[in-house]
Amino acid sequence: MSVVPAVELFHLCARSQDELAWEAFVDCFGPRIRQGVRRALRRLAESCVPEDVEDLVQDVYYRLLERTRRGRSSFRGETEGQVKRYLQCVCDSAVQDRSRSRRAVKRRALMGALAPANVERIVDKSASPEVVCLRREIRDALVRSCGEVVSGPDRDRDLAIFELAVLDGWTSREIAEGCDFGLKAGSIDSVVSRQRRRLEQRGVAVPRR
Repeated sequence: MSVVPAVELFHLCARSQDELAWEAFVDCFGPRIRQGVRRALRRLAESCVPEDVEDLVQDVYYRLLERTRRGRSSFRGETEGQVKRYLQCVCDSAVQDRSRSRRAVKRRALMGALAPANVERIVDKSASPEVVCLRREIRDALVRSCGEVVSGPDRDRDLAIFELAVLDGWTSREIAEGCDFGLKAGSIDSVVSRQRRRLEQRGVAVPRR
């Protein structure tokens, strides 16, 4: 096909799946897309491994082609600068989606490592900042689960006791002597045991004290 201006070529490919047009598109915009992917990776402080860059470039092409196939191309620009900004947005989206996906995989892996057999490691502080952050998320989820099964006039007190005893590692005596709950150590044990039983009946793993 004859050489066409970049903007016209972009509009042509945005409404067509013509193979020659897309070959020209790759020749014209390939370097720009590759650069956009690298820029998006740097923004997220991720390494620009060549294999990852190429995978993401292909993902960008796929997204553009899918938008064409579904008639959903949102590009309405008229200048080359607008084309570049649009492509950068697609690159950013592809990189961000991959980053979220990888974080989700790590989170699931950590969840599997901690629950149920090793869930007590939630209170282990000898870990990297990333692992500590993910464990905090698991901790918050456990507290929320406990909040769903605790009721009655002493709900807030019982939740506080559970968090101190199970997640912060306090002994029942330390809680009884250091907090103004008005309970003895034996009663603290009962509160913790009751919440543990309710959670485990719902299939929620609870760290051992």
